[in-house]
Amino acid sequence: MTYKQLTMKKRYQIEALKKEGLSQRAIALNINVHYSTISRELKRNSLDNDEYNAINATVSAFRANGLIREYFPKKMPFINITDEQIVEVQNRLNNRPRKVLGYKTPAEVFFDTITKSYVADRKSV
Repeated sequence: MTYKQLTMKKRYQIEALKKEGLSQRAIALNINVHYSTISRELKRNSLDNDEYNAINATVSAFRANGLIREYFPKKMPFINITDEQIVEVQNRLNNRPRKVLGYKTPAEVFFDTITKSYVADRKSV
């Protein structure tokens, strides 16, 4: 099975079909992809108000790929990459400050979110 990233055109189609009120399965049938692809795409790239924006989704995908390509060049066969190398890159990227996060790292934002959620849960008990 080969994986192909969603194209900008397909992302625009997803956005339009979602605005028309189609289900994820119906969107998948319309653009000829598996429904789980639509599910993942919407989970990853929908805003807090459950709105999907094709441009934001595409920019996000390109940024993530660009960061990963700093460590694994495009022509590098992934079969040669060890689990240890993947973990190392994962740790570096999760601990790299991002402007979009107010110069916090993804790890900091993640742990802040988990801590706030835990504290909120404890207060409601």
